Amino acid sequence: MKQSVLILLFLISAGVQQVNARISIGKSENLKVVHDLPDTEEYRSNPGRYLDLGIKYETFNVIGMPLWVTVDPIFVGLENHNTSVYFDLTEEDVDSLIAEHKLNKSSLIELSFFDKHLGLVVAIGAFTLYVLYCFFIKKDDEQLDTENNENSGPKMVS
Repeated sequence: MKQSVLILLFLISAGVQQVNARISIGKSENLKVVHDLPDTEEYRSNPGRYLDLGIKYETFNVIGMPLWVTVDPIFVGLENHNTSVYFDLTEEDVDSLIAEHKLNKSSLIELSFFDKHLGLVVAIGAFTLYVLYCFFIKKDDEQLDTENNENSGPKMVS
C-alpha cells in the first residue's frame, strides 16, 4: 500500500513539473503526405517548392497522443519542404490527380490503426498493467509483510 501511494505521489509531482512544458488536451489538426508528386512545373507552388498529395484530419489528443479521430480525413495539397502549409483541393482536382497517377483513392485516405488510436491503446495498456499490479503483486507483498510480522514477534527462550 505504501509503495502504491509513493508511486502515485511521484507520478503526480512529475506531472505537475511537466505542466509548464507542454501537456496538451484537446483537438489538433494533423497533416500527412500520402503520395509524393513529381517535382515538375505543373505541381510547383512557390520557387523551389512543389506540391504533394496529403490528407488533413483532426484528432482528440491527450498528452500528444491521439485517442480518436474527430474529423475524417480529406485530401489536401502539401508543400514538400513545409508540410504545415496546405492547399484545399476540389473533388475534381483530387480525382484528376488520382487518375493521372493511377492511385487507389480509398487506400490513400484510410488512416492506420495507430494514427487513429495510439493514445487509447497506451491508456488502456497502462490501466491494465496497474490493475494487474494491484491484483497480483500487491497481494503477494501484503502476504510477505504479514509473514514477516508473524516471524518477527518475541521469541521464548527455554
